[in-house]
Amino acid sequence: MSKAFDKVTHNGLYLKLMKRNILQRFLMVLINWYSKCYAAVRWNGIFSRVFDISCGVRQGGVLSPILFAVYVDDIIVNLRESQMGCSINGLYIGCVMYADDLLLLSASLTSLQKMISICELEVHYLDMKFNVSKSMVLRLGRTYKQLCAGITVWHKPVIC
Repeated sequence: MSKAFDKVTHNGLYLKLMKRNILQRFLMVLINWYSKCYAAVRWNGIFSRVFDISCGVRQGGVLSPILFAVYVDDIIVNLRESQMGCSINGLYIGCVMYADDLLLLSASLTSLQKMISICELEVHYLDMKFNVSKSMVLRLGRTYKQLCAGITVWHKPVIC
């Protein structure tokens, strides 16, 4: 995903944390912490006015990867509920996510394209985007060289 950590809306994050029934005290600490985020822009030695930062998790923050994972977890939940992608002994492995990188595993290109559509819908809801230029399709098996339908993300072809 492109600039995903910067796109986390604080209010959206608070709502997702409330859905998980986190301790109210912990939520209040986070709200207090993130409500005190301010910045100014320096350009040619001149500073802008100070403004509030209402999006993003802190780069390098200890909690940031966890907060980001909570924020984007619906992508994984929606994929698992669709029952598309790969499973081993009933364990869903159709989606592997590390920070803002996403790996989709599917036995067919048709299923993969449907999985991408599910992801596109969710990231659109989160006001995020996939970086199509950094996306790839890797085909394995005896027929990997055969011509097939192309995979698209945001209606743009992905390199196969």
